[in-house]
Amino acid sequence: MVHDPVQLEQERPDRLRVLWLSTIGFTVMFAVWLMFGVLGVPIRKEFGLTDVQLSWLSAVAILNGSLWRL
Repeated sequence: MVHDPVQLEQERPDRLRVLWLSTIGFTVMFAVWLMFGVLGVPIRKEFGLTDVQLSWLSAVAILNGSLWRL
C-alpha cells in the first residue's frame, strides 16, 4: 500500500479528474431527478397517467440509467 502522496500522484495522475467528473455528474443527476419530481404532477395531468403508470415511468428511467452505468 502506498502512503507517499508524491508516489501516489505519479501512479494515478487521472484520479483527480475522475473525482471531479464524478462529482459534477452526480450533481447534475441530482438536479435532473429533482426537476423530474417537480414536473411529475404536470406530466401526470398532461398525459392522464395514474400513480402506478407514473411510478413505472420513474422506475424505467432509473433502471435505464443504472444499466448504462455498468
